[in-house]
Amino acid sequence: MRVQALHKSFGKVRAVDDVSFDVRRGEFLTLLGPSGCGKSTTLRLIAGLERPDEGEIEVDGRLVTSPRRGVFVPPEKRGMGMVFQSYAVWPHMTVFENVAFPLRVRRKPQSEVTSRVRNILEIIGLAGLADRPAPDLSGGQQQRVALGRALVSDPTLLLLDEPFSNLDARLREGMRVEMGELQRRLGLTTIFVTHDQTEAMMLSDRIFVMNGGRVEQAGTPREVYEHPASRFVMDFLGRINYLRAHVARLTNGRPGVRLADGAEVALVVPDGVAEGSAVTLAFRSADVELSMSVDGTGWAGVVQTVAYMGGREEYVLKMAGSDEIKAERATENLTLGTPVRVSVPPHKIRVWAD
Repeated sequence: MRVQALHKSFGKVRAVDDVSFDVRRGEFLTLLGPSGCGKSTTLRLIAGLERPDEGEIEVDGRLVTSPRRGVFVPPEKRGMGMVFQSYAVWPHMTVFENVAFPLRVRRKPQSEVTSRVRNILEIIGLAGLADRPAPDLSGGQQQRVALGRALVSDPTLLLLDEPFSNLDARLREGMRVEMGELQRRLGLTTIFVTHDQTEAMMLSDRIFVMNGGRVEQAGTPREVYEHPASRFVMDFLGRINYLRAHVARLTNGRPGVRLADGAEVALVVPDGVAEGSAVTLAFRSADVELSMSVDGTGWAGVVQTVAYMGGREEYVLKMAGSDEIKAERATENLTLGTPVRVSVPPHKIRVWAD
């Protein structure tokens, strides 16, 4: 599948701004970003539920959208299945009839309907509930019905628009696992929209991080997490600390930065940032290392708050100046007011010019 230079505006708001990407056959691709970033609009453009102002969409070599060429294939003829945030399960129908609905619309023979629906119900784990009224189902079961309805027509492409957001935390975690296993087993080409980084990390082959209608960065979960291309991407994918510093020539003559307490860190600074310039060090709280050796190397800090999180503790540390940072560590029994030395592996730190 190919998306090329999509643009979509609503009034003066540019919801999708020059978005392009390819989806490989059998791939699980995620559009990840905050509310209003354009991810759901992009999905709706692919589904044919919205018309782009510019750009093209091609599925399996077939052009389905192109304003320039006057091409627009309606949603029901695109061979796609879609699961929405709201399950849209028909309350007056049984589980069987809900899943069978797309086949009924296409006037498929009863024998084919029965065979396909039974097969899908087996796959999604609802074989024993075929005759149950939809309102009698749990939230997780209704979500499976919506998924079954999207799969029963053997879609070329499966589109998922925040499908787990209405489930409680435990059900959501279980559905993530089930969705991942199902996608791999069936080899479904899937585009998934979410604002939840955990879902994206668990399920995706590739993640496209969106911001302001544009793709900010694309890559595997490991690539976008460990090598964020922008401050926005790093901030969105994890709990981030920020420390103010200045570019300096270190005591040993190497280039680096100097913190407010005089501590030096040998780091590569952005091109064009002159010595003495203010910069911000960004690093994840999970990468912070603590030592109670006051005379050791590192940055001076004092434990300001302690929160037990079950198997680990979260510390808020007061640093020199007015900066505070958080550290997530296995239980170390540090108490309020304890002086510590803080360090972060240099390759885990990003330097952003102020």
